[in-house]
Amino acid sequence: MKPSPVYRRRPRVDPSKLSIDQLTGDENVTVVNRNTGKRITGAKAPTLRNLQDWLIRNPGFDVDAKWAHIVHKAVSIYTSHSCRTRTNKFGLHS
Repeated sequence: MKPSPVYRRRPRVDPSKLSIDQLTGDENVTVVNRNTGKRITGAKAPTLRNLQDWLIRNPGFDVDAKWAHIVHKAVSIYTSHSCRTRTNKFGLHS
């Protein structure tokens, strides 16, 4: 009998290990609901390329603090607007 195939999840993108040169714009950026703290991650999260428009359409969300440094650098590449980012529990951008 043949062993059943093992399905593994696609590895998550670690924003701390990304460089601005590696970005394609297709990375899904984690966003956080300001009121509930609920996170949207993975395939359900907006892509970096569409992030600015997504945040305008969803004003109750901010970019997760782990993505803040990448988003601030990348937003200038994809748009001319600034981007809302969430700070960590100390009030600082990660």
